[in-house]
Amino acid sequence: MLNKTRTHIDADDIQLMVRMGIPGSYIEGLLEENELRPPGSRRVPYTATSPGLSPSEVEILRAGGASGLCEEPSSGRISKRRMALSLIDECRALVEQCYDSATVASLLQTSAEEVRWLAGGETPTLYAFCLAGNETLHFPQWQFAGSGTIPGLRTVLAAVGTSVNPIAFSRLMLMKSTDLENGEECCSPRKWLAGGLDPLPVLIIARNLASD
Repeated sequence: MLNKTRTHIDADDIQLMVRMGIPGSYIEGLLEENELRPPGSRRVPYTATSPGLSPSEVEILRAGGASGLCEEPSSGRISKRRMALSLIDECRALVEQCYDSATVASLLQTSAEEVRWLAGGETPTLYAFCLAGNETLHFPQWQFAGSGTIPGLRTVLAAVGTSVNPIAFSRLMLMKSTDLENGEECCSPRKWLAGGLDPLPVLIIARNLASD
């Protein structure tokens, strides 16, 4: 559950962001800009498992309220501090709300081994990510609908590739987009696909994320 009142972070928060593939340079900027570094802490460790965010991923994080993205100085320090804390909470919430392999196997009425196979390879049919240093698979809930997956999931996964950042990808799938208008309503890619609408506009959005 998100902590709506917290005003600080700890070393575990920093390590979680690193393990989720958010690059150390980004985390450093976020902490320094918002004066969030835990007392006595040192620089964020850089790891080979933390590639830089692509321009599209940065824009998606910014659209969701992330700060620390090399933006110009602002007088809204308190607001940006809250946004930085919100991003940390979002990382934790995404991990906590994911399904594990056994839960997905039960949902899809198959085996855990089959689930891991479906999430692997160059053309997966399920989306899962691992935290750096841990082989446990985490399956975001947004990809499921009823007792199956949302229509068009496989083609979306093929469009974004396997190196997409899980926070940026999950935001992309859950944020409303002006490119996905159904009548007078702007839909998220997840809602658009779950409604059985033409997947092409979602694929265009997904390809933009993967093209940088």
